[in-house]
Amino acid sequence: MKAYYNQEKIASSFRNFFKKVLNLSKPHLYLISYIITALISSESVVTSDIARELKDDFSLVFHESVQRRIRRFFASFSSLAYSAFEAFISFVVSKFLPKHPNDTFHISLDHMFCKDKFTILLFSLRIGKQGIPIWFRCFKGKHNSEAYSLDLIKDGISFCSKLFQGNSLHLLFLADRWFPHPELLAFIQNIGHFYCFRAKSFFTYSFYDSSGKRISKHLRDISPLKYKAKVVPNVLFTRKLFKTTIVISNYSNTDEPWYLVTNDSPNRGIRNYSYHFGSIECIFKSQKTNGFRFESTNAQKIDSVRMSVQF
Repeated sequence: MKAYYNQEKIASSFRNFFKKVLNLSKPHLYLISYIITALISSESVVTSDIARELKDDFSLVFHESVQRRIRRFFASFSSLAYSAFEAFISFVVSKFLPKHPNDTFHISLDHMFCKDKFTILLFSLRIGKQGIPIWFRCFKGKHNSEAYSLDLIKDGISFCSKLFQGNSLHLLFLADRWFPHPELLAFIQNIGHFYCFRAKSFFTYSFYDSSGKRISKHLRDISPLKYKAKVVPNVLFTRKLFKTTIVISNYSNTDEPWYLVTNDSPNRGIRNYSYHFGSIECIFKSQKTNGFRFESTNAQKIDSVRMSVQF
């Protein structure tokens, strides 16, 4: 892109695209197109780096003035960040669906942190060996309790469900040990989708013995097999007694086994969960040291971080 087009042509192309998917004023359309172009060139979300890459009309203005203009744009556009991103990603997914080779989509849930300052709840879609963000929310402070709210996570799941609505698709949600709450599992299942979540070893499960007595144990009490996964179907998960299937990974290549809860094919449980890492780690690298240097930003306001994650 850099080799064949100058910044004005690239920004113009972005501007024409955003006209189709976002309802923005002309000044906002102009700025967002140039800022994204400069962000790609600088490979950074740091304001000074973006300002340094801006050419054309921006080169006639002092560097500090350009930075202030970018910060003012971030502040004014902040209230639209979530809705604008969702409109953008809806457009992208609508174009991607007809080209997808099968009907299974893997969606990962995770939290990302910017030093000790901010927590981001992030949903990402697996595409090949990579992942793209499709929904997010930002909060001040590390491990902000709002970022772990079940209602908030349900909002993200609902958005993803609507994103693929009207298509006979197999949506599979993947998540690590922060997320396997029976209320979330039930919510995913009740709206017709699937889950494969990793659980902590001290979580309990129950089953009925031959006499009809309910027996409760911890997941760590299930002995894994050495070379293949073990499947324990139709158990009652945690004290909520949520009916599900447990899959335990083998221990030949790991320090500790994975304890997974799933309503999808148990034979694919380990493979499905492994997709979580490729998708989310790709995004973390892109946002941080191997990409846009998200942790290098000196932003103190949640508005600025919200905009940085969006871009």
